Amino acid sequence: MVTICTKDVKMAAMSRSRTYEFPPQDEWRIWMYFLKAYKAVVERVDKDLRSASHLTLAEFELLHLVIRAHGRIRFIDLARVTLLSQSRISRQIDALQAKGFLYREITASDRRATFAVLTPAGRKAYDGAFQPFLQAYHEEFADLIPARDLKSFGEALLSLLKEPDYSARVTAVMDAARAANTTPGRRNGNSGRGGRGRRAA
Repeated sequence: MVTICTKDVKMAAMSRSRTYEFPPQDEWRIWMYFLKAYKAVVERVDKDLRSASHLTLAEFELLHLVIRAHGRIRFIDLARVTLLSQSRISRQIDALQAKGFLYREITASDRRATFAVLTPAGRKAYDGAFQPFLQAYHEEFADLIPARDLKSFGEALLSLLKEPDYSARVTAVMDAARAANTTPGRRNGNSGRGGRGRRAA
């Protein structure tokens, strides 16, 4: 049985019927800063990374997550821990597969699940991009935020997510992926060669 809180229903109705006014200039300016800052930081880090390693920021992030998962992870899990949809992830995997950095794997036990599997070339590309990424991360983001503001900045971003357990959820997804790859009989994905796709037992 689903219990509906009358108070919550009333609050939701009041929120929908509320008439809003355009925010004060100082408040609106913060909104514009937020949008512009996100776009600017991502573009600058992406540009620096492309210049130094020939990987895009999105490609680096996907390689990072596959490596954290011990070389093999489901597309659906990538979607759960990134800002990308499964269709966007599929396109990014296509690009990485064309470079020989990842390949797709479909298991016989669950043909609905598609995995991204790391190749030795992918590991090498990630290792080569690691320091350039960290340099861009510090120069374009971390070093620009005063240490005294880091905690409050993080708390503000978390409140915007409306998902207080976000960090725990990501950790749980990655822990499950790692556990699946350390199951007896499961080969590590680092030995694969680039190919259009494979089936695994």
